[in-house]
Amino acid sequence: MGVYDVIKDGVKVARDAGNVELSLKLAQVADDLLEKQKRISELEEENRKLKKKKEYKYAKDHGYMISPDNPSLKLCPTCLNRDGFENPMTDYDDGGYCKTCGKVAE
Repeated sequence: MGVYDVIKDGVKVARDAGNVELSLKLAQVADDLLEKQKRISELEEENRKLKKKKEYKYAKDHGYMISPDNPSLKLCPTCLNRDGFENPMTDYDDGGYCKTCGKVAE
């Protein structure tokens, strides 16, 4: 028997005993519990989506990673592999460099 069922039983007992105030409070707790359970489900789904591994591509000829979300953004492979941090590389004629770790793109 779950918490929601226990609360529902409590509402029934309070109602049968004529305690309207307790019955209303328990009904409110039941409603709040349902809302919290719904929110937990939403957050769990969001968490699953965030944890889904992105498929980065390595631009072997240039020495940077390409994000599936923004293919024009050059990412530092060192920072991405070490920290999981999408650190953009600076843009210059030779390919750029990472301001965090100093990796130079080719």
